[in-house]
Amino acid sequence: MLNAKNFDRNKFRGIKVSVRSTYISGGGRDERLLDELHSLVENIEDFRAGAASPRRCLFVTGPAGTGKTTALRHLIKAVPEFQSFSDEHNCPKIPFLSVKAEKQCSTRNLVCGIVKAYGLEAEGSEADLTELMFSLFRERGTVCLHIDELQHAVRANSRSAFEAVQDLLKTMADMDDWPLHLILSGMPKIERMREDEQIHRRSILVPFHRLEGQEDAEWVHSWFPTRR
Repeated sequence: MLNAKNFDRNKFRGIKVSVRSTYISGGGRDERLLDELHSLVENIEDFRAGAASPRRCLFVTGPAGTGKTTALRHLIKAVPEFQSFSDEHNCPKIPFLSVKAEKQCSTRNLVCGIVKAYGLEAEGSEADLTELMFSLFRERGTVCLHIDELQHAVRANSRSAFEAVQDLLKTMADMDDWPLHLILSGMPKIERMREDEQIHRRSILVPFHRLEGQEDAEWVHSWFPTRR
């Protein structure tokens, strides 16, 4: 029991924040994911040189709580090419843009979310907003778009709505004049997106899993060696 008289709530809060903000590497999993991020950068340069691979989509999937989003946020910081900056005219450039899919993930909601992520109002027809979105990719120098919680698109009310999102993603990953690459993360059900042949051949999958006792024992011991 905590002694109420001697309990320093602020100090305790500091300990909690420190623990929660400490990133614990996923070992080989993180290495694989970082390798794939560097592969995206390499393919972007290949595109600019005139000969890119069609694999411009990276799927990061796994059950809730397996660290997909946390790992991506941490590892993106290790990729200099994805860091925001201002050009010589003091115009903001955002090579890497991350958005979260809404629970009702229609193509319009997805496009609106991306436009708003640039700090703009999302007003007008879906066609106009989609045109604006593609213009913003070029103007803001966005070469990698991360869409998190994409399972909401799989939960669309109709097959046609789901296929519409698929088509939008294919269009994004097939821009002829701009090297946009996609990172699509969420629950394993988003792998249904890859049932489409075009998306499958244009994508790579990095799965995350929950820790298992014997299988992951060595990795756990590597973080807590004194308790071995």
